[in-house]
Amino acid sequence: RVLRSEMQAAAEALEFEKAATLRDQIRAVRETVERQAAVLPGGDDVDVVEISPHDDGIRLGMAFVRQGRLMDGRGFVWDGVVPEGEVQTRDMLGTFLVQFYGPGKLVPSRIILPLTLEDESVVEHLSERSGKPVRIGPPRGDHERELMAIARTNAMNQPRLQRMDNPLEDVAARLGLTEAPARIEAVDVS
Repeated sequence: RVLRSEMQAAAEALEFEKAATLRDQIRAVRETVERQAAVLPGGDDVDVVEISPHDDGIRLGMAFVRQGRLMDGRGFVWDGVVPEGEVQTRDMLGTFLVQFYGPGKLVPSRIILPLTLEDESVVEHLSERSGKPVRIGPPRGDHERELMAIARTNAMNQPRLQRMDNPLEDVAARLGLTEAPARIEAVDVS
């Protein structure tokens, strides 16, 4: 309300640049609040995984809900990997889940996938790792379908930012080196 009244006052005083800046701040606050709004009744921890084909491989997007609120998202790209049918897609998702939820990672009570896993060993493995039952399956209800759409957006958008063809060339560019380093060393001084 304060920002809105300041924006109105700036517009009335013909300070349009200040009014535009305040408008952008209002929009940023609104988007932040909307992202943190409760998206799942009950306050559960849920992860959503979506897999989508793209030109020369697949993209996988995730959305993380903690205590009923959308907290974060991630995206991954596998160039040159194209699953041949639903069975191979299920296998890829199962393998991804086992690797992603490695030791020390929080395994939520529910993981939403675009399809049903037929391999019960993945569910058993993640339930054992978390110490409580884990349910894995397709979205149920409108809230979960909306989360799946967010994960799909993460699959299509985020990977462009995270893709690196050669990480050492990226290091060289960031450090202003003429060529990629052959070796990187680190010392722990603790």
